Amino acid sequence: MASIEDVLEQALQANGSSLWLQAWRPAVQKCIAAAMLSEINLDTASIATGWGRFDDPAVRAHLVTADADLQNSCIAELLKLQESLNMALAGGGFSERSTGRMARHLKIILPTLIQQPISNAEIATNPFPDTWKTAADLLARNAYDQSAQEPSLRVETRLHNTLLLSGFFLGCQYASAADAEIALRRLGRPLLSIRGSIVRIVENISASGVEDQMPSTSGRSGGIHLQLAGLSDLLQTTADESQEVAAGNGVLHRVTNTSEPAPRWLVQARDIAYRQYEYTLLGYMALASIEQLIRAWASAKGAGTHQGGRPREIARLIPQLGCSATLERHIEEVCAATAANIRGRVMHGGLLEVETQRTEALLNLVKLPTHNYQSPFSPENICQLCLECLELLDQEAAGAG
Repeated sequence: MASIEDVLEQALQANGSSLWLQAWRPAVQKCIAAAMLSEINLDTASIATGWGRFDDPAVRAHLVTADADLQNSCIAELLKLQESLNMALAGGGFSERSTGRMARHLKIILPTLIQQPISNAEIATNPFPDTWKTAADLLARNAYDQSAQEPSLRVETRLHNTLLLSGFFLGCQYASAADAEIALRRLGRPLLSIRGSIVRIVENISASGVEDQMPSTSGRSGGIHLQLAGLSDLLQTTADESQEVAAGNGVLHRVTNTSEPAPRWLVQARDIAYRQYEYTLLGYMALASIEQLIRAWASAKGAGTHQGGRPREIARLIPQLGCSATLERHIEEVCAATAANIRGRVMHGGLLEVETQRTEALLNLVKLPTHNYQSPFSPENICQLCLECLELLDQEAAGAG
């Protein structure tokens, strides 16, 4: 009869070791991320030695196998699969195991699992950009620990740098460690280091890592046509500018237009850089238009838009509009502080991503990336999320008369 360890090993190796890889992959990513972050001085946000070596599979293999905490990381990840593992045990005729007993069984079979060819293949596979999210979590845990210290022991600059770096890695899409290093070194050039170039921090942290909700990725493109554009100059201007930006003729293109000849690569680089600013401005305009249209619609329905002489919160007006569930979800993502908090971040200058995203945007010119170099926090994505919401809001408000 098969032992408990045999049943667990078979379950983890079934279907191409899919269950094992669910635990092994994040353990490897944590090892790599921790090694990279150990090269950063959080007081100065500077990188001590080059990160290019982390792009070498042989270096990663040595790093992982030499990690003293690897076994603990693997066990921690495997215990997240405890329900599936207990189901396998039940199928094999064994009773469920508690967390402690399960951990003891897993430690027995762990060396065999780690030595599988598929485990080595996973280390050789490019871990980026997935590993950046792990780096963001590790930094958020560090910030959480710092924030728990007595105020007299807390170093404000270090804490701020940690939160900024966590935010940077949270949206990072670089496919190589070397590219991320180039970006961080460039962002650290100002007199205040990254505090002079990066704006967005992670807002919600815990002992587990980052607790922020990420913006979704918008699939829309192009400008918008608003049925209610005639209600205000803001709505009309937002619709018009969205068409201009989509046509490559946004405000920066218009005011910096020159007839002087320039190399093709320079024209392309300017276009990419200008669009980052134009999407940022257009996103702000779209947000303002959303709020204006919601308040106008609420007022038309006789809902009180003010309380105690102050404008009521958007969230309190939405239920009175009678809009669709789809529109409510879009408004919540863009406006709710409990969601991605796009409105709060933009309106308080906390989502100015032009500098942070510049290198990623320009890399599309000089590389053939194996994935899309666009962060969920990029100016274009944030703008398109806002335009998508505004477009749907306009349709329903117009239909409601």
